[in-house]
Amino acid sequence: MAKGFPGTGGMLKRVIILPFFLIILAAFAMFWLVYLAGSRDAVRYAVASVVNEVSERVTAEGIGRIEEASRVAASNAALFALSPPSRLDEAVVMRLFLRQLSLSDNVGIFSVGTAEGEYWEAQRTADGKLRVGRAGASTGGALQFHPVALDGAILPVSESRPGYDPRQRPWYSTGAAGYDYAWTEPYALYSNADLAMAAAAPARDAAGRLVGVTTATLTLGSFSDRLSRFREASRGIFFITDSTGRILASSSGPDALLSAEGGRLFASAHPDALL
Repeated sequence: MAKGFPGTGGMLKRVIILPFFLIILAAFAMFWLVYLAGSRDAVRYAVASVVNEVSERVTAEGIGRIEEASRVAASNAALFALSPPSRLDEAVVMRLFLRQLSLSDNVGIFSVGTAEGEYWEAQRTADGKLRVGRAGASTGGALQFHPVALDGAILPVSESRPGYDPRQRPWYSTGAAGYDYAWTEPYALYSNADLAMAAAAPARDAAGRLVGVTTATLTLGSFSDRLSRFREASRGIFFITDSTGRILASSSGPDALLSAEGGRLFASAHPDALL
């Protein structure tokens, strides 16, 4: 029986097995590449779904606050057009605003300023306490604040800031310019310099003459505080912007401000932080 050349069988095995092994290795590597690519796509999809869901909730809450403030400001303007605040008992005006504050956790100030320079407001301060403010002829032009006790009693003056004329404030000029409510650009409150935006609505009599301007004011700090209380805020940054993309509120504090008048609110989150 003929014998093959020495080592031919071993060489043949290596010639057959080595390419086969390389094919298996290449197929295995290709499988893992496809698997990893699919996993990354799945992770991206999951993150995008979380971001969109959170953004929708944040946006819905922001729009809800805007709509509530706009609605109450317009309603108060209609009321004072029929019964100007200067003809009403001062306590009635203050009680109206205090009642509205008690029904709304979103609005920081309800107020009205008249064409004669008289002014009334009720305010919720950053610590959650209520107070009322008055300015005009009876106060010598000063803006005087009265704390409100837990039982609703209005206490003596606790703070007074001179030289207050509501007609010189940005919310008054914004409201007086039209026949419907409008949103101011962010501005500093006269009382404590906190940044705020107000829905300002003109109160006009039957002849179309301006009687006064009412406001429902949102403090941007309260917006940011609310964003920081979202469960997901510990793993991401939420922010609300106007239609130009400038930030109005952020879960890490307001970073930049611009007008929200006529703009749509958008909310977003940093996706990597949600992983």
